[in-house]
Amino acid sequence: KGITHRDEIHLSYEDNIIIFELTALNFRNSQKNQYAYQLYGFNNDWINLGTKREITFTNLDPGQYTLNVKGSNNDDRWNQATTSLTIVVHPPWWATWWAYLLYAVVLGGILYAVRRSELHRQALKTNLALEKVEADKLKELDSFKSRLYTNLTHEFRTPLTVILGMAEQIKRAPEKYLDNGVELIRNNGKN
Repeated sequence: KGITHRDEIHLSYEDNIIIFELTALNFRNSQKNQYAYQLYGFNNDWINLGTKREITFTNLDPGQYTLNVKGSNNDDRWNQATTSLTIVVHPPWWATWWAYLLYAVVLGGILYAVRRSELHRQALKTNLALEKVEADKLKELDSFKSRLYTNLTHEFRTPLTVILGMAEQIKRAPEKYLDNGVELIRNNGKN
């Protein structure tokens, strides 16, 4: 496409080969016209093309460049005024600022999920430890109650056994055991 009256062109990152064809306005012995260019932002040096009228760029990285072109007539007089064209090569969608923002959001979401999962795991671990402590306390309380019940039962049975034994002897031979037996029953009932 002709770009004679343009100041800027926009290209896709897929535009791998860009060719510019140059023409000077001096038509007398135009085959002797010479050209030079500078692609500012890529190589700031002026490159003399001689009489070659074509500039080819391949695989320009995404970014903004300024192509400056100047020419000479057939008498080797260079025109000091340059013609400039801004070239903007757009990056692929995955290398744009909004793609990087999306990557940051996704990465932040992943880090948030990992952190939340770790906190949840720690909370579960803490809860399990508390439940174990509570279970140990309940087990200890059950053991204490069992020992208390056993001791209380033993404390009641010993005097009761003596009382029941004496009552049985009194029943069999009341004359022999009645006086001593009643006293023994009374003493064991008090303890």
